Amino acid sequence: MGPTPPAEIARQHAAARALVDARMPCAPRVDRGAVPLRWMQRPTCAVAISSDVPANPNAPEALREVAARDSSHEEGVEVAPNGEHPEWCISSRGQVDVAPIVKLISEGYNEPAPQPATKAKGKQKNGLVKKATSRVVPTSKLAQKSATATNLWDERNAEKHNVKIVRPSHDAWGIKKIVLVFCDDFLRTIYTLPWYQTNSRIGKEMHAAVQPILDALKIQQHQLVRCLLAGLPPGVTIPVHHDTGEWVKHSHRVHVPIIVTDPSKVLFRCGLTEESMERIDCTPGHVFEMNNQSKHAVTNAGDDFRVHLILDYVDSSFGEMRTSQNCPTQRVELGAGEVLTQTRRSIDRALDAGTTKHPSFLILGAQKAGTTSLYEYINQHPWAVRARRRETHCLDWRWDDSLQSTQERRTHCLGFYHAESMGEYPSLVTGDSTPSYLLDYYRVIPRLKECFDHEPQLIIMTRDPIKRAVSHYAMVTSSDGTPEQMKVRGTEWRSKSMEEVLEQDVRNMKGDGLLPYWDVDSKTLDRETFDQFVDSREEDAAWERYVTTRIPLNTGSYSPLARGLYALQCRQWFRSFPRAKFLVMKLEDMSSDAKGTQWAVDRAVAHLGLPWFEVPDAERKNAREYDDPLEGREELRGWLRQFFAPHNERFGRMMVEEMEYDEKDWRGQWFADRVWSVSGNKEEELRVANASTHRSPASIFYPKSTEEVSSIISSNRDAPIAVVCGGHSSANASTWPSLAAGPRPIILDMKNLSSVAVDERTCEATVGGGALLRDLAELCAAAKGALPIGTGGTVGVCGYALNGGLSGYFGKRLGMLGQRVTRMEIVLANGEAKVLTPHSAGDDGNLFRACLGAGSAMGVVTSLTLRMEDEPCFRTGGSLVSACSDKQTARPFLAEALRFLTRSVLPAPTVSMEIAITSDYTVICSFMFYDSFEEGTPDEFVQPLRDAAKECNVPVVADAVSSHKTWFGAASSLWDVIAGMKGDPLVRMDHCVGTREAPSEDVHDFLLDQWIGGYLEKAPQSLVEIRTLGGAMMEGNNLPSGNAACSFFADMIVCYDGSAVDAEEKSGIKSEVHDIINAGKKIEGLLVDFSGTHGQSDDPEGMLPEGEAIFGSAENFELVRNVKRTVDPSNRFRFHPFGHLL
Repeated sequence: MGPTPPAEIARQHAAARALVDARMPCAPRVDRGAVPLRWMQRPTCAVAISSDVPANPNAPEALREVAARDSSHEEGVEVAPNGEHPEWCISSRGQVDVAPIVKLISEGYNEPAPQPATKAKGKQKNGLVKKATSRVVPTSKLAQKSATATNLWDERNAEKHNVKIVRPSHDAWGIKKIVLVFCDDFLRTIYTLPWYQTNSRIGKEMHAAVQPILDALKIQQHQLVRCLLAGLPPGVTIPVHHDTGEWVKHSHRVHVPIIVTDPSKVLFRCGLTEESMERIDCTPGHVFEMNNQSKHAVTNAGDDFRVHLILDYVDSSFGEMRTSQNCPTQRVELGAGEVLTQTRRSIDRALDAGTTKHPSFLILGAQKAGTTSLYEYINQHPWAVRARRRETHCLDWRWDDSLQSTQERRTHCLGFYHAESMGEYPSLVTGDSTPSYLLDYYRVIPRLKECFDHEPQLIIMTRDPIKRAVSHYAMVTSSDGTPEQMKVRGTEWRSKSMEEVLEQDVRNMKGDGLLPYWDVDSKTLDRETFDQFVDSREEDAAWERYVTTRIPLNTGSYSPLARGLYALQCRQWFRSFPRAKFLVMKLEDMSSDAKGTQWAVDRAVAHLGLPWFEVPDAERKNAREYDDPLEGREELRGWLRQFFAPHNERFGRMMVEEMEYDEKDWRGQWFADRVWSVSGNKEEELRVANASTHRSPASIFYPKSTEEVSSIISSNRDAPIAVVCGGHSSANASTWPSLAAGPRPIILDMKNLSSVAVDERTCEATVGGGALLRDLAELCAAAKGALPIGTGGTVGVCGYALNGGLSGYFGKRLGMLGQRVTRMEIVLANGEAKVLTPHSAGDDGNLFRACLGAGSAMGVVTSLTLRMEDEPCFRTGGSLVSACSDKQTARPFLAEALRFLTRSVLPAPTVSMEIAITSDYTVICSFMFYDSFEEGTPDEFVQPLRDAAKECNVPVVADAVSSHKTWFGAASSLWDVIAGMKGDPLVRMDHCVGTREAPSEDVHDFLLDQWIGGYLEKAPQSLVEIRTLGGAMMEGNNLPSGNAACSFFADMIVCYDGSAVDAEEKSGIKSEVHDIINAGKKIEGLLVDFSGTHGQSDDPEGMLPEGEAIFGSAENFELVRNVKRTVDPSNRFRFHPFGHLL
């Protein structure tokens, strides 16, 4: 976005003169208050027009590139304001007497401004333009007059008694200025100039003269960030534009006409778009605020200079906000005659020249881990200047051994960074990204200490070492690239397969004594030997042998595996520099939706001491497309996983213990991402295990096919196995491997097997082993189908179906999800893959049936096919919501609601009901009416419940029993509610009770007096649900699941933020819950914790249910146990919630 072309300015000037001649009316003055800053985060119009000119011509060429980049990145970009669209852009804030200001500035206001300084010609030997003289070139005899002390417009006065500020765009238009307060583009430093300081006569008088304007705006002096008087020459038009820069987003722009001899000759217009610009009254003293992100333009068609006071102020909370962003604002009083050095976005005092040493930062590596992208993102910052080349290699490849002294070597290296020119601009930073430095520590560290003794900030990027190695191999064997790139990549790998390259690196490391724990022939790792060898003197010596003999300087074709051993590489750097010098990040975080580019750049600029900025271009850099050389090579991929797994764990431990990074990010990221909650019984145990340096998490695999699952299981024959789909296991069985003693287990994370497909011909849906209920529901609805699913959208389909699949909303009409399985693919403990159907005979038939009650104890189900129902099976549904202030108020109404559920809903096959009670005793009665419902209208059916609420003096705050018009609307109604349950961690305990027939009054009393307990208030995200089951779930159902045996069901979901509840309260909650469960076991006819999906399987042994309850009958239990012993005799799938029974 360059300067507006002269022809366009001439056209706009002629158009403006025509509007002046036509006496364009001014818009009415309306005081709308301050312009909301949320309207100023983006230009109000998509057309980007600028009045900017190039940055300070006195700045060296390398620094002018910063301004050129900054002024061009918005060109052609479609922009829109954040949030709602601005409704207006001008507010008249008042009328003040400006005579005191006029008295101070009237002398010389109408004299022409001198021209800007001429640019020096010629170049220094480093190619940068010499700094130009700061003298002005007089343009008239008037300018040659002697300056008087009272003419504040005279630049000679400003240079001697105030401070000269260069404003390139103002200077280009011939605008004169008296600067009182000014700031850099990021408002990090606000400068008060001598003519606004109260220790001088002019400063005191100027303060007093400006104060009425501040009073009209209702702001304090300390809120000013810019304040100046600007004289616009006659016959000049500033074309349509909007202001740019970070300061615009945080400050309010105010204009006050001071000297305007004929307001009818001044055309100041502003509007959300160029077409909607209105004229603003420029009568002296009119205080008006404008949104300077909107379009505005001004023309002085008179014969005299027009003088406005222009000020910018911030909200009173600005300072606190900036401090929270690690970018506190400072205020500096400048001395008379001080010199400032400027780029378009930075201002520095000449007194501070040389205080910033360069380079400011080095990105050390790792190669192919996002270093290029991060470097390019950092260099989009207006205060960053790129080095002469991104990868300088001045400390390795381009080190000059012929130089004899430290000073010569330092001068050689600094030449890569424009260091000499940048000394005058201490706000600016520069650095490079040379990713070979991380591994090549033995050369680089001593040279860095010698040449850059100020010790620059250091950044390390890492990446999944397998993906890094693949990308490395693809790059150096690619035929695409410049001749220079092809040369430095080397030719050593071009005739070799990736497997050959990897095995060569293994042999090199093995030969240097670095891998005593790795068997080259079997490609297996001895963990005990690994644990004994790491961090030993022997490892140090072996690593030094490898690094000093295996790293050439003439090729990039080396160390595909060693470059991924991040702990070994970082250890050498951490021993040489303070930890505070380092920032370590992962490419996966920079590329993720959860964190992403802006998150990574925020951390980088904070590490470099730069103010926050929004990255304009977040696209990946230096990315390339290539065929994955590991595609279909599961054996090769498998041994790479084994090789890197303990090294990755070691590196994560280093980040947590030495860098003090968040454990979730480096050792528990998988856990944080994939496990929804932790068991209240294991929260402390898990915390201790994660903090332990002796017990690392299990190895995690992400299979993409049934074949890959089979390969992983077969190649890890002795390892116990846990399977994770949605991460909603009530007792978090998937987390137990990290706590378990014995052989190191593996976790199969099924998220890459999440496909969902519908065959409308057969009315069946087929899902992968990692699909979620949300994915299934959306596709099912699109096909006009319906299934009996639960209310949690992120619950895994397979985990849900293979424990019976209880659905309180749809079970009475559609049965259990397990009943609708028509086909499954499963991989057994020996790696054998099978396809099973309801028609499978013999052992396979028994296996199919057993899987529908305890599937994750039998093997890994990689695919399920489900028979859908036509969507018309559902008529309508919705809720009646009542607000009760406490349990005492809620109890009478809940008693009536329970009776209504028992007497009216339970016997009716055409309607289901669920009563939910929240921690604040809101009672939500939800209904689902099926296609066969004929008991009047839904409203008529629910009327007795409304009457009961009225009789109990319980207000009904929402009455929408027919709000769900479709099956999908009902199925998805609680997704957002459940997703909103959060904690650090979210701690959860599940229990349930139920009856085969209608519940007795004793059961009612137990629920009302004990089940709805005090834990609701202590654990504020808890929920009690009481619902009808039965119907199709019980009729002819032979699934081995306790869910199929009950017509009435109540569960408690005890849930709280683990960081918000202290240890004593947690103990009290757990004790109360256990007492309630034990009390429930004494109620005749009440089944307790019979559900595989709603029981707490990690409770103390004496509280756990018998197998007959969990699997529905003694016969079912015997079937499941016999099948388990046949297909998994070594109990590899031991982490099933009720594996202890099998």
